[in-house]
Amino acid sequence: MREDTMLSDWHRVGAGLSVRFTMTAKRLDAEWGPRLPTKREMKRVIERYRAARNQFLAAVGARMGGPVICLEVPL
Repeated sequence: MREDTMLSDWHRVGAGLSVRFTMTAKRLDAEWGPRLPTKREMKRVIERYRAARNQFLAAVGARMGGPVICLEVPL
């Protein structure tokens, strides 16, 4: 893994799902396990997903030495 890449731990978000985040110089990726959530499951886990994402982005900001902004685009 490159030095400018950050990887989070797995976060349990409910409905039997977990997510972990990878941040590179260009993008934030979310990896779901054991599979992607269905639309219905996502409605159930969205708040825990956001909390895990925000925790990870706070760690990214601390490493960078400044604030991080995340824009969530509705589908």
